[in-house]
Amino acid sequence: MMNKIQKVVVIAFAFVLSLSLMSFKKSSGSDVNTFIDKLRNAKNLEYEVTVYNKNSAANKYMKKFSSDTTIRQGQIQFDPQVFSEYVLSGYGTTNEDGRIAKAKRIFASADDLNSYARIYSPEPNKGYKGFTSPKENGWVWIDKDDVAAPEVGRSEDILKLYEKYANKFKKTEDDNYIYLDYSGDVSKDFEQVGKAQQTFADNKVFKSGKQYIKSVKLRIHLVIAKKDKATGEKMVPSEARIQIKAKGETDGVGAKLASEDNFIVSYRDINKINSIEKPAGI
Repeated sequence: MMNKIQKVVVIAFAFVLSLSLMSFKKSSGSDVNTFIDKLRNAKNLEYEVTVYNKNSAANKYMKKFSSDTTIRQGQIQFDPQVFSEYVLSGYGTTNEDGRIAKAKRIFASADDLNSYARIYSPEPNKGYKGFTSPKENGWVWIDKDDVAAPEVGRSEDILKLYEKYANKFKKTEDDNYIYLDYSGDVSKDFEQVGKAQQTFADNKVFKSGKQYIKSVKLRIHLVIAKKDKATGEKMVPSEARIQIKAKGETDGVGAKLASEDNFIVSYRDINKINSIEKPAGI
């Protein structure tokens, strides 16, 4: 039989272990909230955003795969809103088995990334779009009245998605960074996940395909720099990745559907951009 001292030791060990687990959960959620607060309160930053989407439909008669990719790199000031960025984009579609298999494995392998542009916006919904011109030996600019600010992972729909699962993230770290990861089935949260997805991807699955969707899986990966090497600021958002996978089946023809949306953003110089200059030629 266990003597009194052994019982005390076991109880004490169990108590310490429970505190450790509570501390782990608290620190994980706390770190997620720190990431959210730092982004929500950011005044300006430099970003690189990659969005790529994959969609497939197949039944015993046919297969179809489509995808699109957009890569943005720039600087943005939030209030008053000003931004300047370079944009590379393209899309692809195929019904060939070999190309479909490759496209499902390799990022953007089916996309023809041939659209290259530069955007400058000095105020919301107004700006200029530039295209390279060998003839002009530089950029040719046109006025635009429908210039939307890029999604950099700071919209409330995305931040609230982080908040919803904040206490379910797993935390790992090294000397320089904290890594926060969430993965799970979020089919019951279809509406909220769809709102976040629509901030960065124009995918009809979450707009009009709800009746066909059977499952939705979500992965979130957040990275926090423990210390900014230039300023010494602690706990600075460095990277965010969101992946949303949906599967379903249509009525009638019985086509199996699969959709995958990916959002990847890296951050630099948060609150360190003094001004965003108008490009030459405007």
